[in-house]
Amino acid sequence: MAQRPLTDAFKESLTLYALGLLDPQAADEVEARMRAEGAPANRELRAIEQALGLLGHGAPAVQPQPQLRQRLFERIAPKPIPANDRPALAPTAEAFLGYDRS
Repeated sequence: MAQRPLTDAFKESLTLYALGLLDPQAADEVEARMRAEGAPANRELRAIEQALGLLGHGAPAVQPQPQLRQRLFERIAPKPIPANDRPALAPTAEAFLGYDRS
């Protein structure tokens, strides 16, 4: 029994799936279709993933602007939490059980 070729629309869905761009419902639909299609769909997905993996290797290296590093680190640096916004500390076992350490 010959299998029918995968449609271009399904190949496009596989590409979006490989990129992680599908919402959960669409991803579930693609996974169900992959199970139904079997080996051809799995081979196509592997080929797409391999091609996507090579894309970064073809791009020329670019030196970022000097200010970019500083802006990035300022953006991701931990910010102090004001005392009134801090969560209360959990009581110690002694305090919880009513023991007095003095």
